[in-house]
Amino acid sequence: MDRMSNISPFIVMDIVREASKREDIIHFEVGQPDMPPSKNVISAFQKASFDNKFQYTDSTGIVELKIKISEFYKQKYNLNIAAERIIITSGTSAAFLTTYSLLLNMGESIALADPTYPCYRNFSHLLYINPLMINVDKSTNYQLTVSQLKKGIDTIKAVQISSPSNPNRIL
Repeated sequence: MDRMSNISPFIVMDIVREASKREDIIHFEVGQPDMPPSKNVISAFQKASFDNKFQYTDSTGIVELKIKISEFYKQKYNLNIAAERIIITSGTSAAFLTTYSLLLNMGESIALADPTYPCYRNFSHLLYINPLMINVDKSTNYQLTVSQLKKGIDTIKAVQISSPSNPNRIL
């Protein structure tokens, strides 16, 4: 079985390149930051550069950052999430690929809203996981519903829920 046979091309960068040729475009095609880093972030980066801090971090992320995130969830949501259970990745694609790899085995199914971020389907194909595409539209507020999920309850091992959804729901 060819792992790549069901992988669809990720053409968003082609779209970005074409859109950048026009002045009358409002860009919603990728999640690029729309503001520069704060002065504190730039200062911290410069200090780390001058202090020669380029070592690899712990494989699950910088421990101090994980502790701060744990404290944030306790303070903001009154949730006790141990720092050891938090994993820092280089972006959401890495996070989802890691999560799918940890939670799902070959042949198991994941429910995905359709339309969805194309990489979710590609990640499932890459890992030999079955993507169960569930149509969402205006009638479902562009979200998966309980009744839709119940239809596949015997085969669904995981559900991909993105909030805000990708694409974002239209109000």
